[in-house]
Amino acid sequence: MRLEVNAIAVFCADIGSIVKGNFGWYGVLDEGRRAEGGDPRELLRAVLAALDGEGQVALGFECPLFVPVPHEPKRLPSARKGEGARPWCASGGATVLAAGLAQVTWMLRELRRGAPMATAHVDWQSFTESKPALFLWEAFVSGDAKGADHVADATVAVRTFLRAMPNPTLHCQVSAEEPLSLVGASLLRTGWRTDPGVLATPPIVIKA
Repeated sequence: MRLEVNAIAVFCADIGSIVKGNFGWYGVLDEGRRAEGGDPRELLRAVLAALDGEGQVALGFECPLFVPVPHEPKRLPSARKGEGARPWCASGGATVLAAGLAQVTWMLRELRRGAPMATAHVDWQSFTESKPALFLWEAFVSGDAKGADHVADATVAVRTFLRAMPNPTLHCQVSAEEPLSLVGASLLRTGWRTDPGVLATPPIVIKA
């Protein structure tokens, strides 16, 4: 199934301290409408509105959503392929990963409560065949691609995802050996999924 750019709503949350103002989000809805903010509750309401009825939403998080667990212990921890100079296990990556564990799980829990008829996916093909449906992806915004603030970083991520349409899977630039999916664990914890295989299925990474 081929999805056009305007057929789905695309959001991204730039993960960080909410108290310190280091959380920002941006979204492109139907007919090109846009929304943004710094409050996760506003993002929650926007995503729920987009899921209403038979909506399809691609929701990204700018934080590591999976980590490698290679067989060789000397390579623990090691960077994911494609991360470059900013691996998940470095200080900045590890900090935002820890924040993301709580913030992503909170968002998925509240979305599950607000949209019990929707399904959640990390596989693009199954997402395109489901309504209402939520597709989860990882945003990677670093270096010269970064904007002036957290909303700007989320904006960059969404625009990069939209340029990757109609099949963003083909534009995934980060992978890992023997991945452990942290977003998969959050999906299990919040009741979106019951299949343990989701723990070994990483989301796609769209790198700006």
